[in-house]
Amino acid sequence: MATDIQNKDLLKKELNKLQIVRSMLLPRSIQEDYILEHDVKSMKFGVQPMDIKAKSTDYKVSENRVIRVRLIHPNEGEQSMGADLIYEQYDPEKKKVRFIMIQYKIWDGEFLYWSQAKNLDPQIKKLEDNLCKKGFCHCELGRNHSTDYRYPFCSAFLRPTDKLQFKDSPFTSSGMHIPICRINGVAVESKEGNKILRKQNMKHTSLSHKVFEESFNYNQIGSRWMTYEEAEKLYKEHKILENDERIIVHVQELEM
Repeated sequence: MATDIQNKDLLKKELNKLQIVRSMLLPRSIQEDYILEHDVKSMKFGVQPMDIKAKSTDYKVSENRVIRVRLIHPNEGEQSMGADLIYEQYDPEKKKVRFIMIQYKIWDGEFLYWSQAKNLDPQIKKLEDNLCKKGFCHCELGRNHSTDYRYPFCSAFLRPTDKLQFKDSPFTSSGMHIPICRINGVAVESKEGNKILRKQNMKHTSLSHKVFEESFNYNQIGSRWMTYEEAEKLYKEHKILENDERIIVHVQELEM
């Protein structure tokens, strides 16, 4: 009898150990704030980050181009612009910059429900009003196309983001990117009147995180190139930058 009790206790201890290990290995549901801060420091663009700050990370992608990933969530800039994250690509020699602004929303990998996505409609409207309707999606010729091969000049995207992530993962979170202007064309309504974005419906109008990152690096998505002054004016208007801040990056500052 005593031997049976001892064996049972040993089995319980081993079971507890296995349960602890299992909990460490299983993906956990990570809040949007953590995913945003994690992603700023975990983009790749084919290179390692060169300069990591509290709210931005710089990546030197060529001798004369730098990509900066800027976090504006949850400050006044996000409330004014409607975006959480900005990708910026700099050409320091020509003093030009181009960008994409992204609104993150957590989903289950298949469906995004408006009833569960906080402030989604107001955020989409802000991005439309501040970017799409102001011409930031137009190329230099004033139209949403280019003589080069690329997607249209969409500057604002919604990113339904998978909520199951490994907390200490070195990789960027996974998700899809859909242009703001394409959302209404693929969203559906349930019988109860709840607006829903289905992964199945947005496959042909969205990009995976890997393709999105590579396409921005190669100038196939995002806004047209603009002067630092033009971007600064937009950023200061929406309190992404303070009045005394400037958009500027020097490649030599990022050399190892």
